[in-house]
Amino acid sequence: AAFRCLLEPQCEQQVVMYRGKESGIGKTELMIACKRQVPSGVCHLAMDLRGTTTTVTEVLSRTVVRLGGMAKLPNFAARLAALSRVPSLNLADNTLQGTQNQIEVVVKNTAPVDRQERYEQLTHAWFADLTAANRLMLLMLDTFEQASRELQYWIGGPLLGRVADAPGLRVVLAGQQLPEPRLDWKDCCREFELY
Repeated sequence: AAFRCLLEPQCEQQVVMYRGKESGIGKTELMIACKRQVPSGVCHLAMDLRGTTTTVTEVLSRTVVRLGGMAKLPNFAARLAALSRVPSLNLADNTLQGTQNQIEVVVKNTAPVDRQERYEQLTHAWFADLTAANRLMLLMLDTFEQASRELQYWIGGPLLGRVADAPGLRVVLAGQQLPEPRLDWKDCCREFELY
């Protein structure tokens, strides 16, 4: 029922978190059951966060594809282009193909603090496009506790921190451990303990 509420246009609690403190409780099965209820017209992305290949770059690039590509996200595309012109990157007039490649070049090989700043700038632009599109986007993210520290920080900080200001974004997060709700997104979050 909490998941179905996320699909309503006037949903006020845009984040649903399912916590099961041990393995085998059924978090992933619940996520699969919820995913089956997503109407065909709703833009959504379901991801398992475990593994080293699941990064902020991967999440952003897959959502860009789901939302219709760079042409549909002018703020994101402009911010990505601006960051790629930073002198330290030196792309030597090469043209990069593929959203994920472009994002990786912009954030890779920088200090962790610089990477976080770049992710925050790209996230801000992504949210601006999502708000302007006036379209529902559903993110379903499983096994939060096995995500990299960088990805956990991004989800619990920049991503969820902007959900309250983006009426078109809905997030379902499952895991044995989940981010502690913060002041900026606690009121738009529902937490459930699975037994």
